[in-house]
Amino acid sequence: MEFFSVVDKRRSIRSFLSDTPVKDESLDKILQAAMLAPTAANKQPFKLVIIKNPKELSFVKQKSVLEAPLVIAIFVDESQAWTRAPDHQNYAFVDGAIVFEHIILAATAEGLSTVWVANVDPFLMQKHLKMPENYRFLALTPIGYSREEPKEITRKSKNELISYYE
Repeated sequence: MEFFSVVDKRRSIRSFLSDTPVKDESLDKILQAAMLAPTAANKQPFKLVIIKNPKELSFVKQKSVLEAPLVIAIFVDESQAWTRAPDHQNYAFVDGAIVFEHIILAATAEGLSTVWVANVDPFLMQKHLKMPENYRFLALTPIGYSREEPKEITRKSKNELISYYE
């Protein structure tokens, strides 16, 4: 799929065909896209956890997570991330967001659907997935084939979002 078609097609989907698995080839492409994502100073301060039985995440309240055939969670390690000197801004969460966007766009290119889910207890996620203490939960995304028709989305106007400095 052509890049701008992928960007245009991507929607947050919250209902999945749970009995239709994600093909291993598609998952490999999605993970390759994640690994190719740029990170500040190429530090790559993230860890992905592939959850092949999302029903084990019973503490997660979003139906989409429990319904999907596959879920990917991302954790970041601030101690491994680049920090901007003047204001000491740590880029672990920015890096993680870029990686996750690569995952979401790659899934879309593979004909799959996703939704970014962050409204999850980060401490339960860390404990349940047995992540070391230095990794902090950022988000997870269910991945699968959509059960619903994507809704049209509205966006703010160009003038509201973009300004030019000349």
